[in-house]
Amino acid sequence: MNSINSDSNSENIFRLENKEVNGTYDSINFNGGDDSSKTRRDSDDNVSDINKSAPAPEEHDPPCTGEEATLNMSLLHEIIFVLLVSSSQVLGLAGAVQGIPQMDVIVEWFKLTHPSDSGWCNGGYATTYGSFVLIAGKMGDMNGHKSMFLIGYAWLALWSLLTGFSRYCPSSHFFFFCRAAQGIGAAFTFTSALSILGKSYPPCKRKNFIFSFFGACGSFGVVLGMVFSALFTQLAHWSWAYWSMAIACVVIIILSIFFIPGDVVEKHETSNVFYFDYLGAFLFVTGLVLFSVAWNQAPTYGFGRTYVYVLLIVSVVILALAMYVETKVDDPLLPWTHISANTLKVLLAIFFAYASFTMWAAYTFRFNLMAKGDTLLLAAAKMTPMAVSGVFAALFSALLLNIHVQVQIRMLISLLAFLVPPILMATMGAGQTYWGEVFVTTIVISFGLDISFPSATLLLSNRIPDKFKGLGASLVGAVLNYATALGPPTAASVLRYQCPDCMAHKGNAFTKTINIIGYVGIGTAGLGTLVAIFGVITEYPKVAGKKGEDRKHSLTLTTNVRSQQ
Repeated sequence: MNSINSDSNSENIFRLENKEVNGTYDSINFNGGDDSSKTRRDSDDNVSDINKSAPAPEEHDPPCTGEEATLNMSLLHEIIFVLLVSSSQVLGLAGAVQGIPQMDVIVEWFKLTHPSDSGWCNGGYATTYGSFVLIAGKMGDMNGHKSMFLIGYAWLALWSLLTGFSRYCPSSHFFFFCRAAQGIGAAFTFTSALSILGKSYPPCKRKNFIFSFFGACGSFGVVLGMVFSALFTQLAHWSWAYWSMAIACVVIIILSIFFIPGDVVEKHETSNVFYFDYLGAFLFVTGLVLFSVAWNQAPTYGFGRTYVYVLLIVSVVILALAMYVETKVDDPLLPWTHISANTLKVLLAIFFAYASFTMWAAYTFRFNLMAKGDTLLLAAAKMTPMAVSGVFAALFSALLLNIHVQVQIRMLISLLAFLVPPILMATMGAGQTYWGEVFVTTIVISFGLDISFPSATLLLSNRIPDKFKGLGASLVGAVLNYATALGPPTAASVLRYQCPDCMAHKGNAFTKTINIIGYVGIGTAGLGTLVAIFGVITEYPKVAGKKGEDRKHSLTLTTNVRSQQ
C-alpha cells in the first residue's frame, strides 16, 4: 500500500512539474485518483485563451511521446502526410509569384495600353488569397479542414486550367479574373493545411520542426514559381505555367484522399449552414477587395483619380461596418474582442514584413532583367539560393523554438532579417557584382520568412481549442497574404511620384528605380521592426516574470506533496 501511495505521489509531482496550459496550472487531484475530469478544460467555451498574456504553451514544449502524438500512422505515412499538407505552402506562394516573370510578355500578348496594369498578374491573386482566408478558416472549422483542403485544390486546379486557356481571349480581363479566382483556391488550401497540422500535433518539439518545415516550403515555393514560370515563358508558352499547376493540383488531390486522415467536426443541433456569419463574410471580402483594387490602381491613375479615392473611402467604411457586425453576432467570423494585444503586435509586424518581402521579390527580379540584361531563366536562377538557405533558416527557426526563445525575440530577429534586403537594394548598382548584394539578399530574406511564419502560426495554434484552429490559421494567412497584395503597388505609387519614367529605363538608369524601392522597403520593414521592438519592451518582461512565478509555484506545490509522503 505504501508503494502504491508513493507511486501516486510521484505521478502527482510529475503532473505539477509538467502539466501547464497557457501559463496556468490545472487543478490537481492529490488523492492519486483519476483527475482527468478536473484537469481538463472546456475548450468549447475557452476562445478567450487568445487573450491571455501568459506565455503560450509553445514556450514550454516537451518532446512528443507516443502517448502525446495524435497521429496513428507509420513514419512513412506521416512523412507523406506532412509533404502533402505542406504542398499548399509551396503551390500557394508559387502561384503568388508566377506572374512576375510574365509581366512584359502579358503586356505584349494582350496589348495593354498601360504597362503598369501588368501588376494585376499578381495583384488579383494576392487580393483574393488574403481576402478569402478568413472565410476558408471558418468553413473549415464548420465542415472539416480535410474537405476544405480538397475543395481548395480542386478549385485551384480548375482556375489554373482556365488561366492557361485565357491565352485565346482577345482581352486581358478574363486572364486577370482567372488569376484572382486562383487565389480563392489557394486561400482554402493554405488555411486548411495549417489547421490540419495544428490539430494533428500537440505542443511539442516535433510540432515545432514540422511548422518550421512548413515555413521553409514558402522559400521553396517562391523559387519554384519563378523558375517554372520563366522556363515555360521563355522556352514554350506562358500558359503552360498554369497548366502544369493544374496537373500538380490533381495529383495532390488524389494522394490526399488516401494519406490525409479525416477530422471530426462538431455538429450543432441544426445545420452548420445556420451558424455561418454571412453578413460579416460579405462585408469583409467586399471591403478588402475594394481597398486592394483602389490601391493597385493608384500606380496607374494616381490617388487623385475620383474613383480611386472613392473606392478607398467606401472600402474603409465597409471594413469598419464589418468589425462592428463582428461584435454583435453570436458566432463571429473574426472575434476581435478575444484577440490579445500581443497577438495584434505580432500580426502587425507580419504585415509590414511581408509587404517589404514582395517589394523585394518583384523588383529584384526586375533589376536582374533591366539593369543586368539577364534572360528570364537567368534572372530566376539568381533567386534560387533562397531554396537552399531556406533549409538552414528552417533549422535555425526550429532551434529557436526548441530552446524556448520567446516569440517577441524571434519576431525581432525575423524583422531584422527582412530589413537587410531593402538596405542593400538602396545601394544597388548595375555595375556591382551579383555576389555582393543580390545573392546576399536571397540568403538573408529566407531567415525572415522562416522565422516569422512558424512563430506567428504556433503562437495562435497552441493557444486556441481544436474547434477554432481555423481562426488562428486565418489570422496569420489573411495578414501576410493581404500584405503581399499591397506591397508592390505601394512601391509603384511612390515610384510614380518620384520618377515616373524610371521603369522604362535600362542599364545604369534603372538603378534609380531599385534604389527608390529600397528606401520604400526600408520604411516598411522598419515599421515592422519598430513594432517588434515595442513588443519586446512591453511583452517580454511580462512573460519572463510569469515564467518565474509559475516555476516558483510549481516548486512550492512539489515541496508540499513531498512533505505529505
